[in-house]
Amino acid sequence: MLTMVQEFGMPHLFLTLTTNEMTQSRQHEFNDMEHLVKQIATNMSWKYCHVEYVTLFHFHVDMFMHQHILIDSGILGKIKEYVICYELQHHGYVHAHIILWVDDNDLEKVTNEIVAFIP
Repeated sequence: MLTMVQEFGMPHLFLTLTTNEMTQSRQHEFNDMEHLVKQIATNMSWKYCHVEYVTLFHFHVDMFMHQHILIDSGILGKIKEYVICYELQHHGYVHAHIILWVDDNDLEKVTNEIVAFIP
């Protein structure tokens, strides 16, 4: 991280992405995982499938980044560089911290748009 700060300067944006694994609107893959686990052992849940859960979350973060952030006309402008750090909360739920460096040509536009949406 220190090398990236030296090369690109201080990061411009910090995002945190979490999963929606607890509500009815959760991704259908969690339902599929729950169904499969219940077939193996009725008293288990997807929460016991740590590797599968983290892999699924990483898949969704990667898809979000490539479909919405890293494309040239992404919702945050052109991204020069980024770093993703995955972290587990005390309940075992994974979330991603994403640090972004925005291209200098897009920085003012993006920051003005973000400030405009903050109440």
